Amino acid sequence: MTGGLFESDDDSLQVVFRYIVDKVNTDQVLLPTSFLSATVEQLEYQDSFQASRKVCDLLSQGMVAIFGPQSIEPRATVRSTCEVLHVPHIETKWDFRTRLDNHTVHLFPFAKTLSKAYLDLVKTKNWKNFAIVYEENEALIRLEELLKDPLMQEKQRTVLVKQSLPGQEYRKLLKEIGKAGVKNLIVDVPTENIIQFLRHVCLFHCFLLYYSGHEFWTRGEVF
Repeated sequence: MTGGLFESDDDSLQVVFRYIVDKVNTDQVLLPTSFLSATVEQLEYQDSFQASRKVCDLLSQGMVAIFGPQSIEPRATVRSTCEVLHVPHIETKWDFRTRLDNHTVHLFPFAKTLSKAYLDLVKTKNWKNFAIVYEENEALIRLEELLKDPLMQEKQRTVLVKQSLPGQEYRKLLKEIGKAGVKNLIVDVPTENIIQFLRHVCLFHCFLLYYSGHEFWTRGEVF
């Protein structure tokens, strides 16, 4: 039995969790002699006390692993409880400040590994210039290896870095990038803003009538 702890705004994540459990159960090769069952508990956002109580309830029911929650303090509470009781704790929320315990499984790649992968992609695509659009300061940690590219120091590859400020329309940034003649984008915006960003990209590209560039996204949730 696997327990899932989801906060009030985690509806889509809960759907994915149930889907994965069903997918594993229908796979005749992966766990041919086992059957997974999922028990889900709802939490209020950032409620550590409720998280502590509900993880104990789940473990008392015999759960062999706990998934979630997403917000910082409840996640830390659940991680600590699972570590003490030697129960696997599965996390998907990226947080560079997190120090993993012996019983924590983090599904999001390490920031340095991910950053090197972005650099490899830029090298493979042979991008001589590109722009980075980001919102949160921690995005620069995800892009650290890319920004340290020796070719940038030698000015053989150029990058235009643009931070979107709260309330600022993406169209303004896209126009600035377009005026600079840059057509390749690396985008790091919160998952909930991706659709809005794509709408602005579409409007901007349609306005130009012609576009031959590329974008790729640094948020694991997109893939």
